[in-house]
Amino acid sequence: MPLWSYFGGWLADVLALSFALALFEISLEKDQGWASGLSREGLGKPLLQGSPLARLFEKPYITVYHLLMFGVIVPLILAGQCWIIRACWVSRTGAIRDLGLLTVWQVGPVNFVPLLSSIAAWLAISTTEDFLWFALNWHYPTSRQDLLAGNIWWHTRWIAIGKIKLPRCYISALILAGFFFWVSSR
Repeated sequence: MPLWSYFGGWLADVLALSFALALFEISLEKDQGWASGLSREGLGKPLLQGSPLARLFEKPYITVYHLLMFGVIVPLILAGQCWIIRACWVSRTGAIRDLGLLTVWQVGPVNFVPLLSSIAAWLAISTTEDFLWFALNWHYPTSRQDLLAGNIWWHTRWIAIGKIKLPRCYISALILAGFFFWVSSR
C-alpha cells in the first residue's frame, strides 16, 4: 500500500487523540505540567527517578499518571484500533474467517502493519499531545513561549533551531514515528 494512501486517516487519528488528551491533561494539571500539581501519593507520584526509562524519555522521573496514560490507556486504544483495522481487512479480503483475538495477533506480515502503524501513532501522539498542552493551555498563558525558550523543567534535553529550542525528544520521537509509519506502509 502506498505511503500516502492511508496517511490522511492516520494523521487525523493522531491529531484527534492528541487534541483530546491535551485538553484532558490541561483540565487535570492546569498550569503545573508533568503531573506536578497532582497528589504525590496518587497520580502525581514520581517513579523511576534517574532510571533508564526516565532517561530514555528524557524526563527527570516518570509519574503514575504517565505510566497509566501512555503505558496502558493509549496502547489499549491503539491495540483496539489495530484489531478493528485487521478485522476490516480480513472481512474485506475474506482471507481469514475467524476474527478471534488470537487470529488477529497471529504471526504474518499483514499483522505487523497495524502494529508498526500503532507504534508510529503512539510516538506521534506522545509528542503532539505534549506540544498541544503548551499551545492550548489557558491556565498557563506563557507556556508556549516558555517551551520555545527551553524553560520547561521536565524536558531535560533541548535542540536549538534558530532562535527557538525544542525538546530533543520531540525530534527523535517524530523521526522514529516517521520511520515506523514508512515501514508500515511498505
